[in-house]
Amino acid sequence: LVRRRADGAVEYLGRTDRQVKIRGNRVEPGEIEAVLNGLPGVDRAAVIARDGTLTAYAVPAPDAGPVDAGSLRAALAD
Repeated sequence: LVRRRADGAVEYLGRTDRQVKIRGNRVEPGEIEAVLNGLPGVDRAAVIARDGTLTAYAVPAPDAGPVDAGSLRAALAD
């Protein structure tokens, strides 16, 4: 997203999507959230990029018990 300033210069404001670059790969956190939200036992999920890494947060579905981080990683790897 850019805007033209009063002096005619173009100013870069940032991206309009959430796409980030992690270790040279373009990643869309929303796509990861969609996969997590579709997994059994997950009620809600959020993914953020910070300091060159991705961090996912998952809220267990009611009556599902705790969410196992290892099983979530394995499901995302598929």
